[in-house]
Amino acid sequence: MSIEEQKAAQAVDRYFAADASEGDFGTFATLDEARSAAERMLFDASDSAADYGWENEPPRIYYGELMGHCLEESRMPAPGDSDFEYYVTFGLHPITKPVDPTPYTHEDVMRLVEADMEYDEARRLWEFTTGVDPDDVSDEEWKSASTRIEEAIANRHAALAAFTHQSQGGAR
Repeated sequence: MSIEEQKAAQAVDRYFAADASEGDFGTFATLDEARSAAERMLFDASDSAADYGWENEPPRIYYGELMGHCLEESRMPAPGDSDFEYYVTFGLHPITKPVDPTPYTHEDVMRLVEADMEYDEARRLWEFTTGVDPDDVSDEEWKSASTRIEEAIANRHAALAAFTHQSQGGAR
């Protein structure tokens, strides 16, 4: 099985909790679950300390996100005189985050489209007012001008609304 196939086949929980002093380790689907497990470990350590006292060092209890895991990299038949059936090598590999299967709602898509349109509008406005291609502008210049661009867009929208109101027979 290839490394990619192993990664796909292993449903790896992304988070962990561990008590190094007790040799306790668990994996969890969410960070909240991992933190809860670490809190239970601390509670157990506190309960034990009530009977025997604390060690000189704080409990070695941890929780967090797993970054990598061990996967089989190769497997070869062992020679006939070996005590083993195979020679196997393993290596450490990053855990890839699964794709979120939650579909976007129509409202999510519309917000993304609107934000993209506003960005494109801001770029066109920048080029129109400055005569400079936005791709030629540094991030610092773009950020410092963003407030002015937002104001210009707001003014343009207000002017367009006023024009639309007038053209539909509103007060002049």
